[in-house]
Amino acid sequence: MVWILGGLLVWTGAASFIELGVAIAHNGGVQEYLRHCYGDFMGFLFTWTWVSITKPCSMAIIATVFADHICHAILPDDMISTLLIKLVALLGTAAITIINCLNAGAGVMAANLFSVLKLVTVISIAVTGITAGLLGYGRGVNDKPGHGWFDSTSKETISLSLMVANFVTAIFGALFSYGGWESVRSLCQSSSSLLS
Repeated sequence: MVWILGGLLVWTGAASFIELGVAIAHNGGVQEYLRHCYGDFMGFLFTWTWVSITKPCSMAIIATVFADHICHAILPDDMISTLLIKLVALLGTAAITIINCLNAGAGVMAANLFSVLKLVTVISIAVTGITAGLLGYGRGVNDKPGHGWFDSTSKETISLSLMVANFVTAIFGALFSYGGWESVRSLCQSSSSLLS
């Protein structure tokens, strides 16, 4: 349900951008649409907010999640600290920055490598889930009682407010993973202007 609702929300945003792109045929995406509709100051304010707050915060979150996962995958739990996770996140951000500063080709190669790694990860998760389902894990066939993936014998109850909070948190994750559609129009316009 979360993925369907997240997809519908993202589709409404993407459809709005399609309409804006048809109505306002200028390069620049959100900044250009805000400038056209509300004036130069709003376009300027959006651009500086995006560059100084939105993108750095997004990169910091991604780097922290990466560092947390990589530390837990490599090190034992007693060696992991908040300081270590922050240090690994800073090193990861610095490494990506250095790669992108080398030249455009290095940045493209790094982006392609990470795209392949993401695809391999998603495919491996799907294959693992399908294999576990076919082998009967989660249905009480080969696993310990009370520890199945879809165990319906659990008597734990959670409040309605906690259920709503969990649902909203999951929606944020779905919207984040569906993100990037607002950049497509700008990229398409930049490519077409370079080709002409």
